[in-house]
Amino acid sequence: MAKANFPKHKGKSVISSYIEQTESTLKDNHDKYLSFSFKYLVSNEKFPTSLEDHGYLPTLMQRLVDVCNMKRIELIQNGSQTLRCHKIKWVDVTEDNFGLANEDQLVSKPYQFQITANAYGRIHGFFINEVFYIRWLDPKHNLYE
Repeated sequence: MAKANFPKHKGKSVISSYIEQTESTLKDNHDKYLSFSFKYLVSNEKFPTSLEDHGYLPTLMQRLVDVCNMKRIELIQNGSQTLRCHKIKWVDVTEDNFGLANEDQLVSKPYQFQITANAYGRIHGFFINEVFYIRWLDPKHNLYE
């Protein structure tokens, strides 16, 4: 069997260079702080984004700012009663999934966390690397009706 000759980059095959670069990027991402994306945010009757409570938006934004100062592992393993970040178990809630196209490839584990300890509900979404993609804002706790 003939040995494949891959193009060289700095004395290494392109594949070896790519693998090293990917591993380095993954290590770097482990040390990065969280960010948020609204790419998959949806608004509907159950999970509205047109919020009537004038205190909601500033409180939501402050929570996102605070969480951006955390790393993914810190958010997930945080034992704070004000955050209560944990996986969503679809069997325990009113929805079966997020309703996204190609969701099985996009979402490995759905998560949620609270905006405050006693008010304003939760944020539901999923991680891709160090980005939390917000799917639903749930000010009235409708996912757990």
